[in-house]
Amino acid sequence: MLGRERIAGFLASLEGSGIEITLSDEVLGKERAAFSVEVTLPDGRRVLEHTIVHIENGKIACQVDVEAWD
Repeated sequence: MLGRERIAGFLASLEGSGIEITLSDEVLGKERAAFSVEVTLPDGRRVLEHTIVHIENGKIACQVDVEAWD
């Protein structure tokens, strides 16, 4: 996804979908940020994701994710 509008639209589409998202373990720096994401789907399945973002000029330049599904 590129751009704030596209990301905002995606997040708005999740509202009312029954998907629960929890962010935790945030670590913020000037050039990098890291956090964990736990997603619970309406059928009870879960996704755990660890994310690192690289920031250039105040914007995300690169994002690396590792996901595990149950």
